[in-house]
This record gives sequence, structure tokens and C-alpha cells, in this order.
Amino acid sequence: SISHNLPQRGTTVAELGSKAISGLIASIGSFDESFAPLDLLEIREILEGYAARKAAKLATQEDLQEILKWHMEFKAKADVGQRALDEDHLLHIAIAKASKNPVCLSLISYITPQIIALNVGFAESDPDRFVRTFEEHDRLVKCILAKDEQGAEAAMMAHMREARRRRFPD
Repeated sequence: SISHNLPQRGTTVAELGSKAISGLIASIGSFDESFAPLDLLEIREILEGYAARKAAKLATQEDLQEILKWHMEFKAKADVGQRALDEDHLLHIAIAKASKNPVCLSLISYITPQIIALNVGFAESDPDRFVRTFEEHDRLVKCILAKDEQGAEAAMMAHMREARRRRFPD
């Protein structure tokens, strides 16, 4: 694998070998289908919760290294108050990869550009947002490292609910 070949972060994405991922690199708004945001987020929760549970069970050492890499790159940006959309989504894709279910990876990869499109135009009003997102990720990553399947799924679902609430306050 070429994942140690950093900071050329392109290699990690290319390595996914999924056509769906090309949407991340191509222009974000170019998808033919445009889904209703809440429909998208509901299905995302199911996929991401599943991915987290399976990753806790099945992640290899290499998977864990990739998950930790994006987690720490997210933190480096969050610590200086920068948005880390790429690192955030690459962390989620690394978790999906670690699920060892190519359908799950493919579907998460497919909807990721649309999730990014939802967030790109979203003005961040809360300066603590990045730190809070990091803390949500941190609970999740710790559960995956501990092979705690239920904990990982619960941490991901909590993260998805918070992400949805940040985007669509009740």
C-alpha cells in the first residue's frame, strides 16, 4: 500500500479504487441527482453507524493508521480554528474502508460530495464547532481502537445527530 506516502494525500483517495470517490475530486455540484438534505442525512446515519460498528470489529493495523492520520490532521486544523472539511470526510471514508464492506464504502463515497456540498455554503457561526466535532470524532476513534462495536456505533450516531442539529437546528 502507498498510504505511508504522505503528505501526497491524493494517494490515499486514489487507493480507494472506487469510481464513486471521483466525485470528491470532480466539481462538487456536478451530480445529476440532488437529494433532499434530510433524506440524505437520515441514510448517511444508517451507513455511518454500520461502518463504525464494523470498523471496530474488523479494522486492520493499516486501517487504524489511516483513521488516526485523518483524525490528527483534523485536530491540527481545529486547534487553529480552521475548517477541516476534507480531513473530516477522509476520516469518515477511512472508517467506511475499515468496515470491509465495499457496498458501504461505495455508498458513503457516493454521497460524500453531496454532504460536502451541504456544508460548503454553510456559514460557521460557532467558533467552538471544530473543537466539538473533534471531541465527537475522538470518542468514536477511541471506541474503534478499543474494538468496542456498540460504543463505536453509538458514538457515530451521536456525532451524526449533532452534525444534523448543527446544520438544521430544530
